[in-house]
Amino acid sequence: MFPCRWTISTNFIPDRRLTLFACFLLLLLHVSLFVWQQTLLDPASTLYVWELPPAWGVVGVRCALSAYAAYCLLRTWRLETERARRQFYAVWAALALAWLLSLPVAVSVATALDTWLRRRVVFGVLHSAQAALLCALAYLFRPFRKNRFVAILRPDEARAFGNNNMQVFPMQAEPAVEFTTV
Repeated sequence: MFPCRWTISTNFIPDRRLTLFACFLLLLLHVSLFVWQQTLLDPASTLYVWELPPAWGVVGVRCALSAYAAYCLLRTWRLETERARRQFYAVWAALALAWLLSLPVAVSVATALDTWLRRRVVFGVLHSAQAALLCALAYLFRPFRKNRFVAILRPDEARAFGNNNMQVFPMQAEPAVEFTTV
């Protein structure tokens, strides 16, 4: 299918158009959900936003994105040989899939609840999951301690990596690139 490989190991994204299309589709569905909610929603008939057709489109796209992300992460994890990178991909996959699947799981669980309780449950679950995942990402990418996953180089240690002078996992064999001021 698609040659999925994330950009920590390389500087090349082979399926850039598909990724941009999926992000644009998700944005379009969120905008249509907002417009539908503000203009067409009758508060007397619908108390719960996730019952609307654009909302089910958002849930469907999130499910499809989680399946695609799992496929890409698994393929990248298999192609990677370095232990630290493989551990990073495992942690990243857990966080990304938890975030992508938080909405479909919350909405599907809420459909079994009473109508007056659905909105509160989905709001609480989504915001709690997002807060927990943002805290986990802040810990994963912490710059203030020795981080085994992300090593940001000092300017005197910079090594050329494509067009970037910074890379996540620097190779020790390459000589340092010298910076000159113009």
